[in-house]
Amino acid sequence: MTAAACIGEPVSWLRLERLALAELDPNTTAVVRGHLDACPACAAAFARITDDARPLPRLVAAAQAPVVPWWRRWQLVVGGGALAAAAAAVALTVGSSTSAPGASGVRVKGAGPVVVTLVRERAGAIAFDPDDVLASDRWKVELSCAPGGIAWVDVAVFQPGEVGFPLAPQPIGCGNRVAVPGAFRITDGGAEVCVALAAAAPDRDRLRAGDRRDAVCRTLTAR
Repeated sequence: MTAAACIGEPVSWLRLERLALAELDPNTTAVVRGHLDACPACAAAFARITDDARPLPRLVAAAQAPVVPWWRRWQLVVGGGALAAAAAAVALTVGSSTSAPGASGVRVKGAGPVVVTLVRERAGAIAFDPDDVLASDRWKVELSCAPGGIAWVDVAVFQPGEVGFPLAPQPIGCGNRVAVPGAFRITDGGAEVCVALAAAAPDRDRLRAGDRRDAVCRTLTAR
């Protein structure tokens, strides 16, 4: 069955995500909603976003196991008691929390070292911290930190000229590989995905301005 075509210029997926989160200004919201009222194709895409609140199911991993970072191998060998030490080995500290693009963890006040893993599901195969993206991929975020702590999490997706926030900011109780509720897709090509961590709700205005000090970021190349 052939999908319906847009009546004009398609609304980008990130803009639809921002509409769903009520992040667009009133004028832009009116324009986008007017387009959706007249365009079945874009309205269907928007419905996919608003209806896709299901958690990513646990699926069989690919036959070829992904490359496991050394800190994760150490964690599995030594056991849960070494989680904080392993995370601290890769965490950077400036103020209450900090990181740099490519880092795998940050230190958060009240939670300690927090390790971030980006999880991709593609055609039934699971990959951890991959470096490429297809529009059909589904993504989740996992956190590892010492039990008893709490870290606020927000996800930002940067693409040329635009930034979207596919999940609501939310506090996550610490543990080993805790899944952040919600899954999302990345369309329109490559992107930089940044997972912001803080003791309170992360500041989205700082993220929009390019301040990634409190975020773990990964660049994904369109495949």
